[in-house]
Amino acid sequence: MSKITFIGAGSTVFAQNLLGDILSFPELSDVTISLHDIDPERLRTTEIVAQKVASQLGATPTIEASLNRREALEGADYAVGMYQIGGYKRPRHHRRFRDPEEVRPAADHRRHAGHRGHHARAAHHPRHDRDAA
Repeated sequence: MSKITFIGAGSTVFAQNLLGDILSFPELSDVTISLHDIDPERLRTTEIVAQKVASQLGATPTIEASLNRREALEGADYAVGMYQIGGYKRPRHHRRFRDPEEVRPAADHRRHAGHRGHHARAAHHPRHDRDAA
């Protein structure tokens, strides 16, 4: 079984989207996810969200949370850095969970994961296609 460590797991929305992608692969449904952050409240929120995402996808990962980076990285096969240099200052447009239980359905997270879909559609627009008549 693989172990993936998220360093800076207090980035709850990013972690939610990444976990949804990772746990949607049947080969990774029983992976160990190790969450690390220096802020205990944000770490706990992400841990709750991770459990909800796993439950919604029917995945059975082992979810660990630690304030100790070395402990979180011990035995990790992969590490994902998700931290912001200079500390966390919430942008005005940032979506904050009022309650860690407030998690979008797993099927919904891909639709809101970014503007990838918009760019893909724009690339196929007739005005952008040199072969269009």
